[in-house]
Amino acid sequence: FGTNITSFETLFEEGQELPIWIIGTEQSLLPDGPAKVLSTTNSTSNTTGSVEKFNCTVTDYVDSTQPHQGLIIQPGERYDALIDFANMDNHEVYLINTGPDEPFKTFELVNDGNRAPFETLGQLMKFNVSLEEDMDDMTTAPEELCFDNNPGGVAKFDQVDVDTNRSVFLKEEVTDTPDLGPFAAVLDNIDGNPEEGKGWAKPITENVQLNHVEEWAIINLSADSHPIHLHQVKFQIVKRCVTNDVNCTEGKGVLGYERGWKDIAIAYPDVNSEGEPVVDGNVTVGFTTTIRMKFDILGIYVWHCHIISHEDNEMMRPLCVYDPMNNDTLNNCCHTDLVYNMTLWDEEGEVQCIDLNASCVSNNRESSCVKDSKCLWDQTSLGCLDYDIDIRGPCARIEKKKECKKKTDGRCEWNNQNKVCGSATTAFSALTSKVDGAEDPIEMQSSSGRVGLNISTMLIWVFMVMWHQ
Repeated sequence: FGTNITSFETLFEEGQELPIWIIGTEQSLLPDGPAKVLSTTNSTSNTTGSVEKFNCTVTDYVDSTQPHQGLIIQPGERYDALIDFANMDNHEVYLINTGPDEPFKTFELVNDGNRAPFETLGQLMKFNVSLEEDMDDMTTAPEELCFDNNPGGVAKFDQVDVDTNRSVFLKEEVTDTPDLGPFAAVLDNIDGNPEEGKGWAKPITENVQLNHVEEWAIINLSADSHPIHLHQVKFQIVKRCVTNDVNCTEGKGVLGYERGWKDIAIAYPDVNSEGEPVVDGNVTVGFTTTIRMKFDILGIYVWHCHIISHEDNEMMRPLCVYDPMNNDTLNNCCHTDLVYNMTLWDEEGEVQCIDLNASCVSNNRESSCVKDSKCLWDQTSLGCLDYDIDIRGPCARIEKKKECKKKTDGRCEWNNQNKVCGSATTAFSALTSKVDGAEDPIEMQSSSGRVGLNISTMLIWVFMVMWHQ
């Protein structure tokens, strides 16, 4: 409808409002019974009450805190709704959008100045109500409906069921040009640099073990709200709070009609009265939406913002579900159609994708020290070293004696016995071993901070040479 947010109200006769009864979300019916959505414009109370029934407790939710705040729905969200037209004979009823005619932040910032005009984007649908005489009404009044106390009959997960907690963030990249707006939106995990974010083609960072329950804290650092959608799973919205709220309890910020299983959650921002992100010192505070779900299908999927101009401009990332007992599924998490050529290692329950296009990867795992058989694991530095660069170094690449002294500021020395140019500060002359079939002897360069072999290895070689002589 030209906006990023729709707030539905049903109006008739000079602004009088009919309640919208929500019975289901994208993935299930609501637990217990429907949620009643009514804005504070015409309701006498914005409190929550409950009605005891013979087999369930139906909560009469009036979640609105702002004038004309109705059913808030963003792109991709779906709700099953009931509207009772029983007393509307010969009336015209309009389904209207009371959201803003601009990117949505929070409803506190929606007013008559930016609300979608009723004559255009504010008017979505018109009902001409006519009741036929002698028509038997076989329906049940919405307030009398009772459902399973588990949404759709599927029990939600408790905190004790969570195997992994994961924090991710979303942000918009802006220019210095006033009023130009963001030029891209990105996602990333919280271990990354919040000032950068990751585009679609970066290595997968959300690798999830099969049948694990995960809780994701989605931190919105931008100035706008974003409908975040995860493929493959249904999830429950656990809570919404300002990110630095240490007293954020489960259920806080979750609207009554969001109690069912969902696959899209609105990630709201933390903004000031001017619509700009709240900053504490030099740090953007952000607003956190927490979701909880179980990943029970193997494969590569995506999570993204459901605003099409956002997901098409970098606000989409892959996620991979793997079985730790199946190497094929482990490899699938990295061998994707992305621009990176990667492999995956899994030790002590850790999973990481390695970019093989880079030089020898520096990390704390010997098993991932691979690159065209040129990489060596050094036990002393616990690092993965490149044979040509870190071990042999620049001196070993000089083949002529007369050029040896001229290179690397006089640090190179010619060895007549082995006919190689090596570092003048190391005992390289004793090292004649080949590594992985390499044609040149190893050079040690401890003076430059490069450690190719540990000291015990060097002493063994010196001893062997002395013994042989």
